[in-house]
Amino acid sequence: MYAVECPSCRQLLKVKGPLEQAKLKCRYCGEVFIGSSYFVPDDSASGRPSSPGGQAFFSGPSRAAPGGAQPVQQKPFVRSGGQEWMVYVAGAGAVGVIILLILFAHYNSTVEVTERLENGQMITHRVSRTEAAKMKEKEEARRQDIMEAKVRNAMAMEASRNPQANAAAIHSAGGPSPAGRAGPAAGGQAMQPGQQAGAGYVQPKGDPGIKVAVGAKPADAANPEQGFLYGEARNTYAYPLHSLTVVIDVYDNGGNRRGPYSTTIYNVPAQGRAVFSIPYAGISPDQISRMDPIPSVVKADDARTVIWEIDQGTCEKEIEGSAIIVKGYTINNLSEAVKDVKIYGDFFADDGQHVGKVEGVLDENKSTIGPRNREYFTIRFDAANSGIMPQVINSYYLRLVGKKY
Repeated sequence: MYAVECPSCRQLLKVKGPLEQAKLKCRYCGEVFIGSSYFVPDDSASGRPSSPGGQAFFSGPSRAAPGGAQPVQQKPFVRSGGQEWMVYVAGAGAVGVIILLILFAHYNSTVEVTERLENGQMITHRVSRTEAAKMKEKEEARRQDIMEAKVRNAMAMEASRNPQANAAAIHSAGGPSPAGRAGPAAGGQAMQPGQQAGAGYVQPKGDPGIKVAVGAKPADAANPEQGFLYGEARNTYAYPLHSLTVVIDVYDNGGNRRGPYSTTIYNVPAQGRAVFSIPYAGISPDQISRMDPIPSVVKADDARTVIWEIDQGTCEKEIEGSAIIVKGYTINNLSEAVKDVKIYGDFFADDGQHVGKVEGVLDENKSTIGPRNREYFTIRFDAANSGIMPQVINSYYLRLVGKKY
């Protein structure tokens, strides 16, 4: 038989025939080398033939080659299994990326909201955008119910003082007035509360995108001919307003027009509310037969402008001398940052009187609030110039105004 000795591991490799300078690969150690075969007697299987140099080809029976070496093609040899760890690392990395994408998608599909519990406690947690929209609608409905209840209570209180008088009026001027509502009732008597439209938001004359709820309240029971026309104007547009002006025509029981009375509220949120209070004089609520609100608006001049109302439940009020200090926080529920942030506030006394307004900024003079971030603010209102004790100023209407990046 013919054989070749591996120069690396010294194993004897059988080949099928004579070879001269052939490229071979050792089946034991994988060494690729150039070698020539020589003849080995057949009895080497039972003995231990020696090489021409007298060195043994076999160190023992266990090293006998069960097969020979074969000629190989001219290509580089690559040991298998050397790069398996790279496959494992790549797979683990892909799984990690998928998990991060899932977490990112979940985070972007939720928003942080602040909710008031039945016991008055405020909690902040994350909910889906759909659930957040439902919660916003629920909160808007709650505020509307509160406003309607205030108007009804004012009407009931005035009616209890003078059962023959009309305590307050909530009237829709969107079309012809129903019979009996444009002037005094039969016999020249003031209309009864049940004859007026029910308390709540109505579609007035003027801008069709604004609904108004308004009532009348005397500032002092001893002098009912001085008081306030108070209420809310709701912006149904999907964009914020630079300003909202409400003009109210008041008619007495004789059908005579009193007024008009007007006010302007600045920085009204999109699909949000504007709270107002207008002083009146020369007529008492029981002499009012009709109030016709006529709103007009000025749209914010920059499409990037964002305005939202700050919930009074997220704020705390402190009194220092004649000053009212309001501390609180607000959350940007948008997916974009808001810059050039300012806080605007209107303050109201317990009798409904608008006593003043103030402008402030975020704490630490910050001017930007990041997406889904919470920032704190402090505003200060000095009630000395209003002539009203700060202890009876318990309502405030706060808005954040800024621009989207």
